[in-house]
Amino acid sequence: MITIYQQTDGNLQAKSGDITLLDELSPGMWIDLIAPSYDDIIAVSQATGINAELLLTTLDSEESSHVESEDGDLLIVLDAPLIIDDHGQKYETTPVSLAYNKDYFVTIAVQDIQIMPMTLAKNRKINPANHVHFTLMVFNRLSALFIYYLKKIDGATRELSIRLRSSYKNKELYELLDFSTTMVYFSTALNADIATLMQLKRLPGYKNQEEELDFIEDVEIELNQARDMANVFRDVLSSTMDAFASIISNNLNIVMKTFAVVSIVLTVPTIIASLYGMNIINIPLADNPGAFWIVLLISAVLAAISGVFLFLYQKTIRRK
Repeated sequence: MITIYQQTDGNLQAKSGDITLLDELSPGMWIDLIAPSYDDIIAVSQATGINAELLLTTLDSEESSHVESEDGDLLIVLDAPLIIDDHGQKYETTPVSLAYNKDYFVTIAVQDIQIMPMTLAKNRKINPANHVHFTLMVFNRLSALFIYYLKKIDGATRELSIRLRSSYKNKELYELLDFSTTMVYFSTALNADIATLMQLKRLPGYKNQEEELDFIEDVEIELNQARDMANVFRDVLSSTMDAFASIISNNLNIVMKTFAVVSIVLTVPTIIASLYGMNIINIPLADNPGAFWIVLLISAVLAAISGVFLFLYQKTIRRK
């Protein structure tokens, strides 16, 4: 999908449609592309004059965060967070690209991640012609999106921790593993985005923008905060997984010990019943009409004695 934005009377006016919208382009416009094709990228390159090779790199879903420039055209690739399931339990990162020359600003997302709508919702008076400020706004919304997802993950892991207290299954551990993997992706992406911002700060177009210095510092602080949150949550998740894996293993050991005790206790009457089931002459109590109840009582008493002995033995072992 393609959307073109133009500032009119201080506000951005949007128009969405297919690639034929490029016929209406005029300098100062912002072109937003979501999941574009190769032909879409070539058409945008021809309409805006932005280097086609730069724009084509944005189609790579594995492209990492970096800055490229070519003959006055600048490409900024950022790593952004993305939910990949309907339950909000699996996340990954996906590239978002900003490209511009002196006349046009182009944003390209391989997948719809809602960063541009978030940026617009924050300020409807965006001026795409002010490339530096607009780029910094996208960085700012990107950090806010990371923090938003990190808080959601934190809430979900707290719920999982409560469920794990009474669970003997692996399902919850697998969910924690997914979140732990997400933290690795987020930490790596945020480190790359911060490095990209540092690259931009050294470029003449950004270094000489004295009126934007405070904004750049604010964006850097937000990105660092998001990265620190991701690192902390990653460490917490790792510790939580180790702790609950040990707890589940310990709970399983307790259950197995209980089964072992029950099996030993039931072995005593089983042995007695087996002996009396043999076809042997002159077996004790063979001529006694109440032999069945006597044998049953003896079996129960011996099983009870065995159970008490094992209970006291385990209690003594635990004290040691």
